[in-house]
Amino acid sequence: MAEPYDSAWLLEDVSAIIQQQYFPEFTEEAPGRFGSVVNKYFKPSMDAITGDGKTMQVEIAPGDTVRFGTDPLGPFASPDVFQAGSIKVRFNKATPSSSDFSHVSASCQTNDIDLEVAGRGSIIDFVERMFKQIMPEYDEKLAVHRHLSRSATVGTVADTPKQNNSFNMSQATSGSVTNVTGARFTVSAGSISYFRPGTRIDIYNGANLVVGNVAVTDSNPADNSIGVQYVSSPNTVRNSTGPLTLTNVASGNIIYYSNERNAGMYSLGAYFSAPVASESFIGGVDRTTSGYRWMIPVTTRPGATAATLTKSMVDDLAIAMGYRQEDEYGVVVTTSPDLHQKLRNEYTEAAFLNIPDGDNRLKRFANFGTMGLNYQHPVFGLVKVMSDVLHVPNTVRVIVPETWRSLYYGFRGLKMMPGTKGGWYRVTETTPNTGLSKVWKCDWYALQTDWCSQPWKNGQILNVSAT
Repeated sequence: MAEPYDSAWLLEDVSAIIQQQYFPEFTEEAPGRFGSVVNKYFKPSMDAITGDGKTMQVEIAPGDTVRFGTDPLGPFASPDVFQAGSIKVRFNKATPSSSDFSHVSASCQTNDIDLEVAGRGSIIDFVERMFKQIMPEYDEKLAVHRHLSRSATVGTVADTPKQNNSFNMSQATSGSVTNVTGARFTVSAGSISYFRPGTRIDIYNGANLVVGNVAVTDSNPADNSIGVQYVSSPNTVRNSTGPLTLTNVASGNIIYYSNERNAGMYSLGAYFSAPVASESFIGGVDRTTSGYRWMIPVTTRPGATAATLTKSMVDDLAIAMGYRQEDEYGVVVTTSPDLHQKLRNEYTEAAFLNIPDGDNRLKRFANFGTMGLNYQHPVFGLVKVMSDVLHVPNTVRVIVPETWRSLYYGFRGLKMMPGTKGGWYRVTETTPNTGLSKVWKCDWYALQTDWCSQPWKNGQILNVSAT
């Protein structure tokens, strides 16, 4: 540059005096928490269960004694009586396979200095933030697991992985996937919302672990792909494991949250799963046997070739369910967002009702507030049509909220264990018998399951798509 600029001093010439400027907000760049839709289906049981469980006694079939005839002086019909049964939600500490309650746990751990400093010198108190994120994560993970089957599968690798060097699957580099390059692949058979950044997952080939505790770097809802990285961190909690590498991840591999394979809870996903011969369902019962087939929801299109969702498919399910219940009862039609939009297009906007707040017709859906669309169905009566980003794909469910309950053992909800400073307690030093360390820990746990008193009142449509 020329004079006078050559003789002018710039701030950059005395850069040592520059003070770094920061925005005052600590801005969240990860997606918000999900789960507000499905968690509203379940009313918490008022009394915690104790002992070895709780038994529900049921009428499987009414008596069959009324008969018609032609002889005015004929004999009376043979007497009959209703058929009864029972099912027990079980709790067993000694034999987990004989217990129907899921163990949910969480923890925080930090050091005494950061606990005492309490965020001074930082934009936020990271210890407080870590502590306060437990309950929102519990609510979201609970909602996710309510949709999952007992296997706890959160998705399937749908194609050959590429390197994790692009946000878009189509632009990522093919081949040469390693633990260093990371991997990117499309996910099927699960919601993309299950994979928020930072989530740690295990990837299995059948019953064999391929890689464990790999971290999700990001998810792209536009193409249903996720990026994962193999982590070697100073904090062992985040360290990824073998026995193989990301090179060995292949199409068809199954994805689970870390350490959760075959540890799903009994909830919507379990009840709506197809029963298999000699299964051990909640209560240890086999739903394929005649005495427990009332536990199977109505299902249409099982095993059918995938097809575009139409209004007539919903009608087919409604007609089938109508043969089981004459009275109108409050139902919620739930789908993933793409199928929800397809239903809106099928019925058209004019078919949905705008019901003002306070209208008596909405009392049965008071727990949903103003969420969802209102539709008057000839079989179900007034229904809510709800979109749930956590919903399993390619499936429409018809839920009767009044039949679902959340059960707890011993105490309700996520319990924080007692400590010496609130819920915090000091853990022992690395060397045994040398006292307590400067590390503080806080733990939570819950024992819970979901219960459906009348599964046969609920239904689903399988193998449908939005296009």
